[in-house]
Amino acid sequence: MTAGKKIRTLAIAASTLYVSLAGQVAQAHDYWLLPNEYVASSDTAKWITVDVTASNTIFVADKGFGLEDLTISAPQGESERLAHYFKGKRKSVFDLKLAEEGTYRLRLQDTRFLTFYRMPGSDRMHRMEADKLQRDVLLPEGAENVETLEIQGKSTAYVTRRAPSSENIKLQNEGLELDFEVHPNDVVSGEAFNFKVLLDGKPVADEMLLEIIPDGTLYRDQRGEIQLQPDSTGAVSFTPPQAGRYLLKAELMQDTDSKRADVKEHALFLTFEAQPG
Repeated sequence: MTAGKKIRTLAIAASTLYVSLAGQVAQAHDYWLLPNEYVASSDTAKWITVDVTASNTIFVADKGFGLEDLTISAPQGESERLAHYFKGKRKSVFDLKLAEEGTYRLRLQDTRFLTFYRMPGSDRMHRMEADKLQRDVLLPEGAENVETLEIQGKSTAYVTRRAPSSENIKLQNEGLELDFEVHPNDVVSGEAFNFKVLLDGKPVADEMLLEIIPDGTLYRDQRGEIQLQPDSTGAVSFTPPQAGRYLLKAELMQDTDSKRADVKEHALFLTFEAQPG
């Protein structure tokens, strides 16, 4: 199987079967962290609340899951503890005290391995949670077209009290990332929101899935996604057509020489708010 065909085959398989975050099984929905406020102008400490869910209808709760892999970084980069946490069937909710001035980073991150295969005489694609080191022991006898996919996913939201700060938007040069020219809490409708797409610190110029979906899909006949592509330097420019909340979704598939997978999928989600111009 050629590299391109292998990537396409696993991309289709991953989208038609199940994908999960933090061990909680959900269908291949978008998932996000949605603060009730992105920018708080309060002079004193302020509490916000954050919904966490997965759904095909943007910003409508559908699948709740645990927050064991949630990380909260305060403006100077130090870790914050999770407080007042609730997990429901349709969404999870947590509260966060913005005690410091500056930008907080909220992030869910997860890595999983899925092995796909077919049995002789069947077109049905099967799936198991196993990497290449595990699959030979677990695969049923006679399994064919065996391929293993590594999924690296992250979902992020930034929240600011008073003036935005830069510590939590610095690059980590690992996995799929956005290098912001405009701070994500300084996005304004009618003005360009510029950033670069990077993979392990290097610009992504390959064709990839990159789209931004405005709030309100529940009240539209179409999702209304805006398709984008990075240029040869990884640069992207998006001008929000109206104020409101948006979901950015980026996915990139690539071959890998890893001992644990044949193909790696990088998935990134970012929620942000465009303020009135």
